[in-house]
Amino acid sequence: MTISAAQQAMRAGRLEQARDSLLALLDSSDDGPELRYNLAMILVRLGDYAGAATHFSVCLRAAPDNPDILNNLGNCQRLSGQFAKARTTLEKAMRSAPGNASILTNRAWLHLAMDEPEQAGEQFRSVLEKTPSSPEAFRGLAEALKRQGRFTEAHKVLTAGLQKSPDSAPLLQAMGALYARQRQPEQAFQYFERALIKDPDNPETLLNHGIIAEQLGDLDLAERQFSRATALRRGYAPAHFHLAHLSTHQPEQREITTLQQALVNAPDDQSRIDLGFALGKSFSRLGEHGNAFAAFLEARRTLARINPFNIGSALA
Repeated sequence: MTISAAQQAMRAGRLEQARDSLLALLDSSDDGPELRYNLAMILVRLGDYAGAATHFSVCLRAAPDNPDILNNLGNCQRLSGQFAKARTTLEKAMRSAPGNASILTNRAWLHLAMDEPEQAGEQFRSVLEKTPSSPEAFRGLAEALKRQGRFTEAHKVLTAGLQKSPDSAPLLQAMGALYARQRQPEQAFQYFERALIKDPDNPETLLNHGIIAEQLGDLDLAERQFSRATALRRGYAPAHFHLAHLSTHQPEQREITTLQQALVNAPDDQSRIDLGFALGKSFSRLGEHGNAFAAFLEARRTLARINPFNIGSALA
C-alpha cells in the first residue's frame, strides 16, 4: 500500500488498516517526513498519543521550526501526560507562529491539564477574540469555568457556542457532560444523543451516553454503548471498566485476552488501574477467582503507588 492508499483508508475510517500499512512501509522503504506525519495523524485518531508524539518528533528533525508539527507534537505530549515537554514545545510553536489560534487553544488545554483553570480561561477568551465562532474555544472556556465550580457561567458559554455552531458534536457532548456533573441525567442523555447523531463513532460520547443510560436503568443500551466504544478504540480503559462492572454483563473468554493485551499496552497508570479492575471483574464472573484476585491486587498496587494513603491527611 502507498501513502495515498493509506490516506484513503484513513478517510474511510479503516484506521488500523491504515496504521499497519504505514508501519509496513516504514519497515520496507526509505523513512521520510511525509510517511511519519501521516502515521502520527492516524495514531492520534486511534488515541495512541505517545506513539504519535514519537513520529512527530522525527518529522521535526526535517523542519525544526514548523509550527504545525510543533503544535501537533505539543498536543500529543499533553495528551500522553508529558506536560513539561508539551509546555516547551508549544512555547516554541508560539514563537514560530505568534497569535496562531490553534496553538493558543492547545496551550490553554495544557493549562487545564496542569490544573490551572484560571490561566486556561484567559487563554480561551483570547482565542475567542481572534476566532469568535471557535467551538473548541467555547468548549474549553466552559471546561475551565466548570473546573472552578462556575457552572452557571459554563452553561451560558456552551449555550452561546451552540447558538453559533448548533451542530457541533463536541459542544453537544460538553453540554451533556455539564448536565451530568450537575446530576441532571435526563438532560445529559438528550445532549449525548444529539452529539451521537452528529458523530456516531466518538468513543468518549458513547462512553458517557452509556454511563447515563445505566443511571437511568437502560442496561441494554449501556452495554451496547460500552461495547461499541471498546470496539472503536482498542484498549479504551474507562469503557472496559464500565462494561466489566455493568451488572448484566457476562464476559466471554475473548474479553480476557483483549483486556490482557490492553494492559500490556496501557499508556498510563490510570489506564492500568481501570483495565486491571476490569480484568479482575471479568475473571470473577467467569469463576476464575485466583486470577481475579491477582488482577485486583495488581490494580490496587498501582492505585496505591500513584495515590498513597496519608494517615495525617486522613485524620486532618
